[in-house]
Amino acid sequence: QINNLNQTNRFEKFTIIFQGAIGEGHGIEDIISILKNLKEVNFILKGPVREAYRNKIDNLIKEYQVVSQVEWVGITPYSELISLTSKCHLGIGIHQGKDEVSKTLGTASNKIYEYLACGLPIILFDNHQFRKNLGEAPHVFYYDGNAIQLQNIIQDCIRNFDVISQSAKKEFNDKYTFETNFNTAINTIYA
Repeated sequence: QINNLNQTNRFEKFTIIFQGAIGEGHGIEDIISILKNLKEVNFILKGPVREAYRNKIDNLIKEYQVVSQVEWVGITPYSELISLTSKCHLGIGIHQGKDEVSKTLGTASNKIYEYLACGLPIILFDNHQFRKNLGEAPHVFYYDGNAIQLQNIIQDCIRNFDVISQSAKKEFNDKYTFETNFNTAINTIYA
C-alpha cells in the first residue's frame, strides 16, 4: 500500500514507467521477471519498440504470467507525456550502454528530469557518470543488474513513496528548473 498518498492524480495501483525507445539494456526483462512477486505493481512501457523486441517482451510477459500488470502505450504526442508520467510512481532511467552517447545521459537524458519534475523516484544503472551527476539523493536508486536488488528498490519506493516523491520534486525545483539556472547560463554565455 502507498502510505498517505497526497497526489490524487496518481494511478491507484503503484505504477512503474519506462519512457523512451524500448529495447535491450534498460532492465525491462528484469522488471517483468519480478512482477509476479509484486502483484500490487503495474508497469507501463511508453515509446517506440522494434517488433522483434516487442515479441520477446510479450513472450516474457506470458511466461511470467503478468499480462494484467504490463501495458504498452506506444508513441503518443509529446504533449501527452507529462500527464501520463505524473500518474505514475517510479521512473526507469536504466541505460546500460557503454557508447559515447551513454556517457552523457546523466546530464542529457530528458526522461530522468521529467520523472523528477513529476515527483517520481528514479532507478538508474549504477555507473560513475550517473552517480557523479545525480548523486545520492533519497529518490535516486542505482541498479547493478541484480533482479533481487531491483525488487527491493521497488518495495522501498512503495513503502516510502510520499517522502521520496517530495524529495524528487524538491530537488527538481531547487536544482534543475530554468529559473534556478538562468542567471548562471547567461553569465557563462556572456563571460
